Amino acid sequence: MTAPLPINEAERLQTLRSYHILDTPPEVAFERITSLAARLFDVPIALVSLVDADRQWFKACFGLDEYQTDRKLSFCAYAILSDEVMVVEDATLDSRFVGHPSVTGYPYVRSYAGAPLKTPHGQNLGTLCIIDTKSRQFKPDQLALLSDMAGMVIDELELRRVARDLRESEAALRESLRKNSQLTVAITNLTSGVTISDPHLPNHPIVFANSGFYNMTGYDPKEVIGRNWNFLKGAGTDSGTIEQIRVAMNERRTFSGVVCNYRKDGTPFLNELIINPVFDVAGHLLSFVAVQNDVTEREQAKQLLEERVRERTLELSQSQVEILERLVRASEFRDDDTGQHTHRVAHMAALIAEAMGLTAEHVALIRQAAPLHDVGKIAISDLVLLKPGKLTEKEFAIMKKHAVIGAALLCEGQSEAVQMAERMAGSHHERWNGTGYPLQLSGEQIPLEGRILAVADVFDALTHERPYKAAWSVPDAVAEIARQSGHQFDPCVVEAFLTLNHEELV
Repeated sequence: MTAPLPINEAERLQTLRSYHILDTPPEVAFERITSLAARLFDVPIALVSLVDADRQWFKACFGLDEYQTDRKLSFCAYAILSDEVMVVEDATLDSRFVGHPSVTGYPYVRSYAGAPLKTPHGQNLGTLCIIDTKSRQFKPDQLALLSDMAGMVIDELELRRVARDLRESEAALRESLRKNSQLTVAITNLTSGVTISDPHLPNHPIVFANSGFYNMTGYDPKEVIGRNWNFLKGAGTDSGTIEQIRVAMNERRTFSGVVCNYRKDGTPFLNELIINPVFDVAGHLLSFVAVQNDVTEREQAKQLLEERVRERTLELSQSQVEILERLVRASEFRDDDTGQHTHRVAHMAALIAEAMGLTAEHVALIRQAAPLHDVGKIAISDLVLLKPGKLTEKEFAIMKKHAVIGAALLCEGQSEAVQMAERMAGSHHERWNGTGYPLQLSGEQIPLEGRILAVADVFDALTHERPYKAAWSVPDAVAEIARQSGHQFDPCVVEAFLTLNHEELV
C-alpha cells in the first residue's frame, strides 16, 4: 500500500528545497538529536527523515546504515499526512505495513513513532522517528517529548536558513559597496560631483566645479567658485570628520569618508567624499581634487540591513533559548527529582547573584541558564541515575561524567544564555581548593556562575532527602556551607548566601 500525497504536496516540496538541506553531509547538531532520542526512548534506531518527491532521505541516522529509501516504502510518508505523532505499535498487525520489506527483512521494524517536522508555515517536511524491533506502546508524555524534539530539528533547520540568509545578505552588501567604490573612482561629469581647490590660496577656495556637483547641491557656479567647500556644512555635520579632512589636507594625503552635507535648499544628504592631492612631476602640490557622490539611499539601505542582522541575531538567540527549555524538559522526563532540584537551584542561584550585587541582566541570565546545570544526566544510565541507594565507586565515576557531557551538549552556543549554561554545567562540581571535578580548577579559575551554582546545588542537596541519606535541617545545612567557605566554596559567594532567608529556599 502506498501513502497518498499531502494536499499541499507542491508547496511542501518547494519549502523542503528552500532549506537546501537534502544531500548535505552529516551535521553534529542533527546527529546529536537522533542519539538523544535513541537513548531517551531506549530504541535501536532513530532518524531525521525528510520526505522528498520520490524518496525519503535521512539527514541523521542512529542505528541504520542506509541514508535514503524509496518513498513508496516509507512509514514517514504516512506520518506527514497529520500534525500528530503517528504510532505503529506492531507493524505486523497494521494493514499498511503487513509484508513490508523493512518489516519482513532488515531492519525488521516492529514498532514506529514519527513526529512530523512542521515548519513555521505549516508544511510537514518529514519526521523525527524512533523504531524498535519489538512491539511496544508509548505513553502520552513520551509522544509529547518526541514532538518537542522534532521541534528542535525544525529549530536547527531554521538556524541554518537564517545563517545562510545572513551570509547572502552580507555578500550582497559587500558587492554593493564594491560597485559604489568603483563608481566613485570612475569619475564622470554626469553622475559624480567634482571640485578642484587651490592649496596655495587662503582657505583653499574652489576654482572649478562640474555640473554633477551643481546638480547634487543645487548651487549655481557664481555661488561656489571662490568659496571654501565648508559652506556645505550644517547642524548635522560631524565636527570630528571635518577635523579629519583638515588634517589629511595639511598632511597632503588622501581623505575618504562619508560626511553629512546640506544642499542650497537646506536638505541634508550623505556625501561620499574622496579628496586627492595632485602633484606635478617634481612632487610639488598643485591642487586638491574632490570627488563626491550622494549615497544617502545606500547608507539608509545599509542601516536597514544592519537592523535586519540584529533582528536575525535575536531570532537565533531566542531559538537557542527555546532549545534550552526543551532540554530542561528532557531532563525532567528522565528524573522528576532532577526537575524539581534544578528549578530550586536556579531560583537560589539568582538570589545569591543578587546578594553579590551582580547586574539585573547577569542575574536574569543565571536564572535562565541554571536549570541546565544537570542536563548531562540525560546521558547517564537509569541504573545509576535512579539507583535507590548509595552509588559504588564505579557508579559514582559514571555519574561524574554528567558535567563533561552537559558542557559538550551546550558547547558552541551563540546566545549568552547557552554559553553561560555550558560554563555552569562543566564547572558546578569544581571546588575552591582545586579538589573538585572534572578539571580540578581552583579559586577564580572556576567561572563565577559555577561558583554560585555550587553553593546553591549543595545546599539544596543537603536539605532534601536522597535514596542514600535523610534530609538535613536548615541550620545544619547552613552551618556546613559556612564551614566549607574557602575550602569547597568561594568565600564571597558564601558570604552572600548567608544573608538570605534560608527557610524560604527549602
